[in-house]
Amino acid sequence: MDETGFVLVPKLEKVVVKKGACQVHKVAHGILHEHISVASTISAARSYIPPLIIYKGIHVIPGLLEGAPPGTVMGFTITEYMREDLFQMYLTHFNNSIPPTRLVLLMLDGHKSHISYMSVDFCRKNGILLYALPPHTMHILQPSEIPFAKLKSEYAKESDKYKNHSGKVVMKHTFAKVFGPAFLKTYKPLAICNAYKSTGIWPLNPEAISSDHLDPSLATERFDIVPSNDQPSAQQNESLPLLSNIQPSTQSDKSPSQSSTNLNHHLTRSNTFLLEKEKEILLTENNFLKNENELLKVQFVAMKEELETYKNPGTCSLRSALKYLVPRISNAETPKASLDPHEFESPSPKKRKTLPFAQLLTSENSWQQLKMANKVANKKVTEANRKKEEQE
Repeated sequence: MDETGFVLVPKLEKVVVKKGACQVHKVAHGILHEHISVASTISAARSYIPPLIIYKGIHVIPGLLEGAPPGTVMGFTITEYMREDLFQMYLTHFNNSIPPTRLVLLMLDGHKSHISYMSVDFCRKNGILLYALPPHTMHILQPSEIPFAKLKSEYAKESDKYKNHSGKVVMKHTFAKVFGPAFLKTYKPLAICNAYKSTGIWPLNPEAISSDHLDPSLATERFDIVPSNDQPSAQQNESLPLLSNIQPSTQSDKSPSQSSTNLNHHLTRSNTFLLEKEKEILLTENNFLKNENELLKVQFVAMKEELETYKNPGTCSLRSALKYLVPRISNAETPKASLDPHEFESPSPKKRKTLPFAQLLTSENSWQQLKMANKVANKKVTEANRKKEEQE
């Protein structure tokens, strides 16, 4: 299961003209920035679940699903994207659309809209294994992600055809009429089979994804290199001639005291200049050490997360991804950063929107964490309502 967004008026398609034509024109309709999201699910059995079309708004408009694929359902949100209550409705639609044979594995991304007490409880009661794929791997591990490129291309063609025949631009109430033929042209049995085959999920093929797809970007290993202090830099060399230019006076008309005064004056200026340059070099080294210290802290946190995956492969804590509030350390109690790995603790991070690792959300461990978080959340709501009643 995956979700993608559509612009009501896509970009213009290419125009077929006579070879050598210099000026090519095509009428462009007004650009509508409104998006409509579509959630689709495909099966390794070469079939698909009727999609969910998510419109922006609150009120239901009659005729919105006219021309949509058979069995399509719709939902409304303010953000145009999946929310927790809408995902619960989609799970009911999914459960009613599949055969009664259980267990069933449903793979999706680990977004927080898919992780709630009610959703996981529904899946556990209906024999649905809810599995969140690792983040940033949807393009290589999620079969539902692969047909989206062709689906949007077919939608652009159908939108262009609709404008040429009717002279009107695609609107919210005509989106399903244009989207329906594009969906049916995309989700054919052979295309669905190839989507699962390319990810290596079915038939099972561990060699389907090359290791080159998993290599980190070279930009992540770029470091600022400071020149070594073994040899003087260009700025340091500029300061050396000041000392070499100091020559003893050879004029016989100057007294020894006057010559000594001039020499001391030149030495004082040179020493001051050298001290300023040395101060600049020390400040540069200090900034470099600070940056290196911050980099070590980030690497230490990454190593802790990686160590957690080795201890419990395929699992992680749900506390950072749940919708419920997590107790945080106050500013007065926040520990200061330290270079000692045993004493270092990173400050409370910003609440995640996705799970940091792959996770079987319907497992017993995850279920117990969800129950505990739900209990804490209900307790906070009860306490807030009690305080509100006391104030009234």
